[in-house]
Amino acid sequence: MAPLPPSPPESVGGTAAVSRATERHLAARIGGFALHSQQDSREIAARARRGWREGFERQVDPDGVLPEEERLRRAECARKSYMMQLALKSAKARRVRASRRQNGDADG
Repeated sequence: MAPLPPSPPESVGGTAAVSRATERHLAARIGGFALHSQQDSREIAARARRGWREGFERQVDPDGVLPEEERLRRAECARKSYMMQLALKSAKARRVRASRRQNGDADG
């Protein structure tokens, strides 16, 4: 997990206060470590992957009427379509960032 970029501390009564985003980030990391200290990470990941895969199956066969083989084939196509959409969005974002850098924008 990549660390959050440093944010300027807000001064409260002479002490530096932690931003809400930083607090949420830390709370999420604490929760993650607590979860993984009590359960097998492979089991957690397997449940997550199964749920993700089943979501595509529900998307292509919400009533559960298709034969399993056809439902799995369609779900795989839906998953590939989703991943390709993400790849396209990523490519567009990279192109925009590169264009901003070439134009001298500081935020690029």
